[in-house]
Amino acid sequence: MPYSIVAVILGQMFFTSFLLFLAAGFLRDRARRRNELQMRLMDRFGSTPELLAYLESDEGQRLRDAITGRRFQAFRQVLGAIQLGLVLTALGGGLLLASIRHGDGDLMTAAAICISVGMGLLLAAVVSKQLLVRWNLWTEDTQAGPR
Repeated sequence: MPYSIVAVILGQMFFTSFLLFLAAGFLRDRARRRNELQMRLMDRFGSTPELLAYLESDEGQRLRDAITGRRFQAFRQVLGAIQLGLVLTALGGGLLLASIRHGDGDLMTAAAICISVGMGLLLAAVVSKQLLVRWNLWTEDTQAGPR
């Protein structure tokens, strides 16, 4: 029995390390691409004032929005809350069905927690969207995503 616990713990540590390795690679690749884009922009424009003038134009503003992604951050956060809320609610529903079938009170407790957290996330997403609309931060351009 103790060997199985050790195996589970080592497996979890390996899986967590693997996820961190993938995340680090993604972040490193994104930083490299951003650096390449900045270098290409500097090569395209002969001087800094020309580059600054371009970035102040409408096309430059759209480029900055696309690069930073700040304009679409609120939309992504609301969408992420909806997705996570649906997954947790579905998980809670599955646990609820399993608890009814097996008559297990612990599964019923886990189901109640998952459903409650999932519904809370869905409610938070709805409230967040309403606040963003009220504050004029939710526009058609925001929903379309970067082009």
